[in-house]
Amino acid sequence: MNDSFKKIGIFFRKNSTVSYSIFLIVCITGIIFFNTFYSLQKFQQANDALLQKKAVLTEDIFQHVVSVYLQKPEELQNILEKIKENDGEIVGMSVAVPDEKQESFLVVADLNKENVGKNQDAVFNAMAWQAKKTGIAFLDSTDGVRFWTVVKPVLDEKENKIALATFKLSLADADTFTNDAIKRVYLLAIFSMILVLLLVSNHARLFLFVAKAAHLEEVDKMKDDFISMASHELRSPLTALRGYLELMEDERNTGDENRKHYLKNMSLSVGRLYNLVEDLLEVSRIEQNRLPIVIGPLELQPVLEQLVDEMNVTAQAKNLQLIYKPTQLPIVYGDLDRVKQIVINLISNAIKYTKVGSVNISTKIDDRFLFIVFADTGIGMSPEQAKNLFGKFYRISTEQTKDIAGTGLGLWISLQLANKMRGDITVESIEGVGSHFTLKLPLTEK
Repeated sequence: MNDSFKKIGIFFRKNSTVSYSIFLIVCITGIIFFNTFYSLQKFQQANDALLQKKAVLTEDIFQHVVSVYLQKPEELQNILEKIKENDGEIVGMSVAVPDEKQESFLVVADLNKENVGKNQDAVFNAMAWQAKKTGIAFLDSTDGVRFWTVVKPVLDEKENKIALATFKLSLADADTFTNDAIKRVYLLAIFSMILVLLLVSNHARLFLFVAKAAHLEEVDKMKDDFISMASHELRSPLTALRGYLELMEDERNTGDENRKHYLKNMSLSVGRLYNLVEDLLEVSRIEQNRLPIVIGPLELQPVLEQLVDEMNVTAQAKNLQLIYKPTQLPIVYGDLDRVKQIVINLISNAIKYTKVGSVNISTKIDDRFLFIVFADTGIGMSPEQAKNLFGKFYRISTEQTKDIAGTGLGLWISLQLANKMRGDITVESIEGVGSHFTLKLPLTEK
């Protein structure tokens, strides 16, 4: 699963056009949806405020009617019912008068006739009665239906409180409209997303073409790098072989000493050609997933000692110190031959790119991995060069490296092998100071 996510991540990084297109699709649809949803929410808030003003205004008119007809309960009841008939948003109206202690209120008129003659002792009534002229207005709900409730005292001509008027204005129609609009927004957003996805799927070839174009561009660059590398790596040993063969054909150069010298150099040139062909075959096997790797528990301490001893001859030929202090190492998972191949390549590179000083091999351990660090005092590299170092056919081209032979495949192959053994290779380097390559291998489970 992790490998699948890793491959998907690599695909999107390499095909930024596809990633950008998907990002735009999600953003545009999201912006349309949230903009509409936000606008509807603002509309609902504005509509609530408008209906509140309507409720308060209607209450003021209602107050005037009550003050006139308070002494005529039957006529007041009829007026309430007629007001209700003319405005469907009104869900409640009542008029109550206080008792002598002004602790409870007797209903004298109500849209619900069953409430007439009953006492009202709601907290809101007491609050409204104490609020003098202003009364109170609040948003309430019953059975999922919201409504504005306005409770205000009724004043006589001398502005004395004589009754309490309650008025309720339903928000059901406004809420239904808003909810329907929100549902339409959801459906529109989903429908838009489906249309966009259908459009994308219908034009999937475009994405494939973009991916193929990016891949072809990468292949084309690799081809150029390969031709550049091959022209150098093939020409040098072939030229040497041709020259020594011509010398050997000359009878004047057929002495035993000359013959041995020529054959030795010819052998070195053949070795370079063999290594080049072997690297190319290794790349092909890795890319086609035909590389045999048998992972099992490995004891690396004797392996490292053996390889350091073998590579020490090469280091001494350049007057370099190859340093490794044997230590007890835990058992790791890996393929013995592939681990040897990686270690030899990393030591060879360290020696190859170090003119003076030493190559120091050390180890570190944590709960899950063994880290083998190859530290040299070589030419080092810049951060940009280090970033591209593990690319196929990549070689650092400077005055210091122009005479150093190499295919630019060794580190790429080593990294692929390490990854296949659930490990990794990283590099830290400072130009002119040296480099630290770290091989990470998984420990066996305890």
